[in-house]
Amino acid sequence: MKVLVSVFALLLLTGCASSAGQPKTASDTAEGLDQTRITALPATFSGTLPCADCPGIDLHLNLLADGVYLLRKTYQDRDGGPFFDIGRYLRSSDGREIILYGGREAPKRFERVGPDELRLLDRDGQRIESELNYSLLREPEFRALEPRLLLRGKYRYLADAGIFRECLTGLEMPVATEADNRALEEAYLAAREEPGEEMIVSLEGQLAQRMPMEGPSPVRTLVPERFIGVWPEQSCSSPIQRATLENTYWRLTLLGSEGVQRVPNQREPHLVFREDGRVTGSDGCNALTGGYRADDSKMEFSRLATTRKACPEGMEQAKQFLDTLGAVRSYRVIGQHLELLDAPAKLQLRFEMVALH
Repeated sequence: MKVLVSVFALLLLTGCASSAGQPKTASDTAEGLDQTRITALPATFSGTLPCADCPGIDLHLNLLADGVYLLRKTYQDRDGGPFFDIGRYLRSSDGREIILYGGREAPKRFERVGPDELRLLDRDGQRIESELNYSLLREPEFRALEPRLLLRGKYRYLADAGIFRECLTGLEMPVATEADNRALEEAYLAAREEPGEEMIVSLEGQLAQRMPMEGPSPVRTLVPERFIGVWPEQSCSSPIQRATLENTYWRLTLLGSEGVQRVPNQREPHLVFREDGRVTGSDGCNALTGGYRADDSKMEFSRLATTRKACPEGMEQAKQFLDTLGAVRSYRVIGQHLELLDAPAKLQLRFEMVALH
């Protein structure tokens, strides 16, 4: 049976859901949600989180409707800062979490707690059991950020105007003719082969709100505070996207609460979900096959069977893997990872997507 995935119509923050099975189109943004159905964004979430060696960490998180986030982090009673990060956020397939993929730090996971609260999770996606505050609350009004940070993106100069498209987020913005803009223009013009050609540049800059040449309100504008270099042979990597459950090679990385042993000259534990309701893979020793049913966030396996080869190592882990699959009752895809949970919704298995060439 083909996997049926229920998609929330209002992005994670509205608390309202409706099922949808339409194929993704070029106009879809923020992980498969059509722009016309997003009514709660942009949004600002803020709060003070615990700090091991300071009174607290003030976070200001902006979520934009195009799947982009901007983050400001300030350590209380410390010199320096604030620290900024930008990147893209992905929504988990069950709509309960978002994960931030940025340029400065490891991905951060947040649980959606109603329409107005995000709660920080640990790296395994588990709740942090503490009386301390780990929540960010939605502010009544959106407050724009003007981050200063190291940037890398595609730059073009045409008709006396520079345009910059940041690699991580895809944000495109005009370039202000101030600060180190002249060095940026001269380096680009010396390196380009065709007028208007895009080239990768790196610089330190600020994303500021400035009045445009035409228009009634400020727009996000790059102020190039320090030009670093132009790189004609480089390009932006593909933007991060949520993997699909089906037809993806899922490598096992967590079994229960333990890491996964990989044995030389044996297949690694993995699964591949087929559109016809079959699942294939390996338990780390023997080939595995069976059926599965996935509906919304629920999942169950059936008729799981393996070949009967004896392996010099990994037999105990292989048995544990099969036994754990039998206890699975739900799943979620978060970015490039698949998590399988038992009936109490406790994480039992985690997989990572492997690109096949």
